[in-house]
Amino acid sequence: MSVCIIGGGPAGIFTANNLLKYKPIIYDPQPFGKIKSHFLPSPSNKIYEEKMKNILSQCVLKKQYIKNLNELPECSVYVVAIGAEPKKGLGITYDDLIKNKLNPKNAIVIGMGDISFDIARRLTNKVDILGKHTFTESKFSNSLLRNLGKANYVNVMPLVDKENRRNKIALKNHDTGSRISLHFDAFPIEINEKDNKYEVKLKNGSKIEGDILVNATGYQPRSTTELTKNVNKPIYYIGACSNPKGNIGTIITEANDLSEKIKRELDKSNIIL
Repeated sequence: MSVCIIGGGPAGIFTANNLLKYKPIIYDPQPFGKIKSHFLPSPSNKIYEEKMKNILSQCVLKKQYIKNLNELPECSVYVVAIGAEPKKGLGITYDDLIKNKLNPKNAIVIGMGDISFDIARRLTNKVDILGKHTFTESKFSNSLLRNLGKANYVNVMPLVDKENRRNKIALKNHDTGSRISLHFDAFPIEINEKDNKYEVKLKNGSKIEGDILVNATGYQPRSTTELTKNVNKPIYYIGACSNPKGNIGTIITEANDLSEKIKRELDKSNIIL
C-alpha cells in the first residue's frame, strides 16, 4: 500500500519529496513537465530539474497513463497533479499539434507564454508568435531577455523605442533570418482562412500568413472527472489541475503544505501503508 501521485511534473514530484517515508509511486509517461520542455531553459530550471531527479530516484516511477484511479488498488491515498491544458479557441491546440505530429512550413501561434515557446521548440520550420502586450509590458525577466537576445534562432521584431533598456537587451542579436519571430503588441484583429491557409491581420495593419494557426492564449485545469470517477479513497489535488496560475516557487510552497496535510491525515486516520 502506498501514496500514489498521478503526474510527474514539479507539483507531483515536490509533493512526493515530503512523503518519501511512504514510498510514493508516481505515474507519468513523460515526467518532469514544463521544467523539461521549456523553450529557453534557465539556470534556475536546471537546478530544479536536478532536485526533481534526486527526489524521483527515491520514488517508484511508473511511466504509464492512468484513466481511472481504481486501476491502482494498491494505493491508499491519491494525489492528482495532472496539470492544465490549453483553452479551446480558433485554430488548433497544443495537444492537437503534438498528437498529430504536425510540422508545417510556417506556423502562427497566438499567445506568448511558456506553451508558445514549447510549440516553437518542437517545430523545425518558421514560427511567428503573436503577443498582445508591448515589449516593456511583458513579464519577461531581464535574464530571459538576455537569453532571447543570445538565441540565434529567435528574432524579436524591431521595436519602436529602441533606446529603452529592455528593448536593447532583446535586440542585441536581432536577425531577420531567424526561424522564430516574436511579435509584441500584435494581437490579431482579423483572421481569415482560405485554401487551408491562414491570414492574420494585426492592429498595425500588417499581415502574417501561415499554414496552421495554433491557439496558445492560456490554460484551463485539465479535467479530472473520468480519472476520479467512482473512487472512494482520499484524493488531493495540486498544481495547475486545480489552479493553472503560479510559478515553480508557488508550486513548491503549495506542495510542501499539501504533503504536511496528507501526513497529518494519515496519522489521524491510522491508514496502514
